[in-house]
Amino acid sequence: HTLGLDSNYYTEKAVTLHNGVMNCIDDLGIPDIISNDMLSAFQIRLSTQYTPNTQNGEVRVVLRMEPWESTIGKNVELNWIRIDDIWTYVTKDNSIFLDSKAITGSSAMSFYGEAKKNLSHTLQYIILPRDTQQSVVAGITINYTMNGVTFFDTLYEEVNVNRLILNVPEQVLQGDAAKSVTITGQAPEGIIVDIYDDDIKIATVESDYCNSFSVIASLTQPDKPGVRFITGKMTYKENEYITPEKAIEVLSRTASAYTSKVKFIHQLSSTLSTEFYFDDIVEGQYASYNPRHMTTISFRINNMLKSQVDSAAVVISYKGTENAFPAEWVRDVQGEETYSEWSVTDTFGYIDDLYIQYSLKSLDDLSLFTGSTVPDFLEASSAQGDPAQIPS
Repeated sequence: HTLGLDSNYYTEKAVTLHNGVMNCIDDLGIPDIISNDMLSAFQIRLSTQYTPNTQNGEVRVVLRMEPWESTIGKNVELNWIRIDDIWTYVTKDNSIFLDSKAITGSSAMSFYGEAKKNLSHTLQYIILPRDTQQSVVAGITINYTMNGVTFFDTLYEEVNVNRLILNVPEQVLQGDAAKSVTITGQAPEGIIVDIYDDDIKIATVESDYCNSFSVIASLTQPDKPGVRFITGKMTYKENEYITPEKAIEVLSRTASAYTSKVKFIHQLSSTLSTEFYFDDIVEGQYASYNPRHMTTISFRINNMLKSQVDSAAVVISYKGTENAFPAEWVRDVQGEETYSEWSVTDTFGYIDDLYIQYSLKSLDDLSLFTGSTVPDFLEASSAQGDPAQIPS
């Protein structure tokens, strides 16, 4: 069919290839006559820009829409604009900007009255990718009515947020544990990641098809208590990415305060219970749990006796809310190993995660970070040095 010379029209065809040779073009059912009524009422431009930073990076999304000249006079009314798939990421400040006006707490903007006839808009927002995402989708749907018929214009653009994320344990014991530290993270599929302890490479690993990696590495000084700083490096599309430093505290077995032997005993019935140590959890291990039944969680605070501990608690988190359950002292043990035992029994409810929290009565016993004696900063700052000897 002959189309008007004053307009250009485009349609997509699905092409099937076999051994690199085209063997058919699927019929998409092109109508006999293509009219302007079948085309979008708007000229729409969707732009995205990803900016890496030391955290997750930001994806700036800008949509500009304005009516075609041929749209004017067709009784077009704008009903709403919606940000799609917003549940898969977070927008910066939880805000969307329509014509420079902030809209907070909503992913859809509806239009009423005379505002429906304003067809030119600029929509902006910033996506903050989640920790595990290597790409995000900027999707926007525009709903409008033209000559009494409702239309939906939907635009999607996938944005690669190529970045390297490193996860390391906050603390490990000196010795064997510091010689087999599990380091995990995310990177684009198939990328080689080098792991460094300060400036010394301690591991190399390849990211899998899920954009994840895991490797066991030995720290450079596994027997020496102190703090190590771990970084990851990768090269992607000729650009080098380096993670911020992640600190691992190597604990002294005899001087540092740390928890261990965290035991979970859950009473399913009067005769049946679940029992395991968090220290020895095996990947893929499962246990039955009823949030309304009583549970006992016990633990040790190593190198700390009751007289040195001000308070201890088990902190349970669920859906971002934390609740602390105070623990009771059970006993002190002194000998080859020195520690205090603590326990708490309660109905903990639903659990996403848990950790042990404790505070010391005196910071003079141990430094919280290095396990060494805390320096007397007041004495150090007030000390009088010898006068400088100036040559005559």
